Amino acid sequence: MLRLRGLGEVYDAVIAGCADLVKAADALDAELWLAVNVCAIRAKASDDDAFSRAMLDLIDKAERDGRPQCLVLLRAMAAVGPLGSAEQAHQAALRLIDRPDTSADAVVLPGWLDDLGVTAVVGDCAMWTEVFGEFTQVYCEYVHTVGGRRHGLLFTIDPAFRGVLKKIDVVVTPGEIDRVAPDMARDARRDGGRFERIPPADAAGLLRAAFLASADVSLPPLRTAARDEDALYALLPLAVRRVMTMPDGGSAVPTGVHVAEAWPPQRRHALAEEFLKAHPDEWGDPDLARMFVARIIDASVDVLGTRPDRIGPAVVARLFGEVLPATLITPPALLEQAQQVAYAWVRWLADSRDLPRAARRQVRKATAAVLTAFPVLCGDRLFNPLAPYIADVSGAHADGPTLQEIVSRRAFAVPLPGHRGDGMIELPEPANGLPPGRTHVDGLDAADPSHRDVITAIEQSAHGTDTRRMPAYAAVVEQLWHDQPPAAWQTVRRLQAARLPRQQIIDRLARAWQRYGSDASAGPIPGSVTDPGFTESYIGELDALGVATQRRR
Repeated sequence: MLRLRGLGEVYDAVIAGCADLVKAADALDAELWLAVNVCAIRAKASDDDAFSRAMLDLIDKAERDGRPQCLVLLRAMAAVGPLGSAEQAHQAALRLIDRPDTSADAVVLPGWLDDLGVTAVVGDCAMWTEVFGEFTQVYCEYVHTVGGRRHGLLFTIDPAFRGVLKKIDVVVTPGEIDRVAPDMARDARRDGGRFERIPPADAAGLLRAAFLASADVSLPPLRTAARDEDALYALLPLAVRRVMTMPDGGSAVPTGVHVAEAWPPQRRHALAEEFLKAHPDEWGDPDLARMFVARIIDASVDVLGTRPDRIGPAVVARLFGEVLPATLITPPALLEQAQQVAYAWVRWLADSRDLPRAARRQVRKATAAVLTAFPVLCGDRLFNPLAPYIADVSGAHADGPTLQEIVSRRAFAVPLPGHRGDGMIELPEPANGLPPGRTHVDGLDAADPSHRDVITAIEQSAHGTDTRRMPAYAAVVEQLWHDQPPAAWQTVRRLQAARLPRQQIIDRLARAWQRYGSDASAGPIPGSVTDPGFTESYIGELDALGVATQRRR
């Protein structure tokens, strides 16, 4: 029984391809075959745990198959296979050897099997960093101690995203091996980057830091920082073996941890003030400009893990095309000034560096493309889940604490996507602004009153609420959304302080509205801002709810 049945055809292909593994010319070719055919399966697995289970499946399948080529596969996996599966492959190979049809006397195995795992010696190393400092390549040459065959590994590191490893390329043709470093030097001369020969210890330090950064489970999933997973996973075990045998003591590329340590709050504040001082009279709302610049700096350090005083096309795309639009809490009325601040920020950083003319043009082009779409992305509810919650907020209420309070209140009334459960609604035709067909509750727009009604109905249905009580729940949701009456949110705050869960709080407000407030409604949505007013008894009941709960604690 396979652990991951969906990969059954992949396992079959690997087993069938073992005939080519047996024909490998030497141990290096066997390593590369294993990388392409076995280690690359990691890109098809959802995570490291799934990959481990996939390797156990492959080992079991090879052992059950029992042909000599499967014995070669198992011994190769035991020697130079994916990390973590060596012992299982070794034990399966021993069991297979004990079978009469695959005994050592009956099977002629490739001579290179005993050479697998032999240490390769590092030779020359070089490093190239492009002009913006957003990408670094480290190239290392190696020689197999058995057979003396040269090969090279070219590592691409991403300092603009926490110093992670972005790609690994292998070079095996002698002519190509000799051209890699000269080509890196030529690119540096042409584009204004930096090329240097570095000691193996320095190269090892850079690469080990990149391995650690790449293994960080807190890495945010950024489309603009996507890696070539197929090439990376295929060669990662081979690369780790090479780097771990290199000398220690080298310097490390700045990872996200290093950048955060180098940029404590006081240094971030000083950079923001330096920018604002250079632009004293450009902002209609200086407080908004200061707040947005602080957000840019924090996102650079805390999300991208990159220096906030450097800029390039990749950082521009990641900051203003993905990170900030997806998380920014800024009303539409103020997005134009935020866009102006972003333009000035990029220009100021680019001017502070001695960039070649072509590099400046590249930054300007990237900035124009990204920032043109910036306001649209910030207001897109499918891109920024907070956008509907502040869509109607005026510039007069745009200070940070006020916005955060509005978002907290409305997100309590209508949970954010991802916190609404798995409810679906089926509409045979358009209704209340919704398209026909099946719609997931997360796809509904909290800014639309009819959508809020549907979100509330789906949520309360999941809690078993009687349909006759639904209007009361819809009413208190509208009251909280519009902060009318303010006593409703004040009561929620008191009940939250008493550690009551959200559903219990909503239940209590709905019961209070049914008892004391529903007769006062004259609007199309009970309890909405279209009501002529709220009865004193309803307000009094809300005040009593919070106070009574606090007294019982």
